Amino acid sequence: MHKIRPHACVFCGKVAPWAVFDYNLEKCNELLKIANKKNMKSEKVARETLIEQALVSFITNLEIYLRTTHALSIDFDHVIYGKSIFDRVYSETRNQFLNVGAISKQLKNSFSIDLKEELDNTTFKFLSKMYSTRHIIVHNGGIKDKEYINQTGEDVTELKKRVSIQIGDVRTLISSTKKIIKKIDAELNNVLVQYMKKAYEYKIENRRVLTKG
Repeated sequence: MHKIRPHACVFCGKVAPWAVFDYNLEKCNELLKIANKKNMKSEKVARETLIEQALVSFITNLEIYLRTTHALSIDFDHVIYGKSIFDRVYSETRNQFLNVGAISKQLKNSFSIDLKEELDNTTFKFLSKMYSTRHIIVHNGGIKDKEYINQTGEDVTELKKRVSIQIGDVRTLISSTKKIIKKIDAELNNVLVQYMKKAYEYKIENRRVLTKG
């Protein structure tokens, strides 16, 4: 446990988004390992609980990663001038990464990543369904409501039934998002390089102004 030990910045104490994501992903995988060992009939509730919490944990982890990288991509353009707006942007996006539709929009705005192009249609729908599943676990006691039926396209006969997810569902969710995480990290690095270039140019320009003055 805790093979990932993220290193914090010596100046601000912040940890890189990818490191936080990996750290929490490790804990999610531990929940799945424990659930996989609950094979007795008497352990059914414990197994279901662990799988549900692994799903909730992973999607929450993904949401925080997406919010953080989005806020950083915007903040880099402002911190050049000595003012960070990271905290404000992060706070304002509190409800903008709660479903796949909203995530698709934000990824296009932040990193020009088209989620539908990166994932095949089946994977995109599966990702959307897992988000809807997380929502009803947290907000509706795991019972399928009308909103869930509309979002997932399940038959109306499923209304009021309890959602059922397997360990394989969570593992598929994890593997299907790794490609997106890798691409976001690459794009964020590009943004950082541009920031460093602008910061250097801004510093040189200030020197010229001060020298002339």
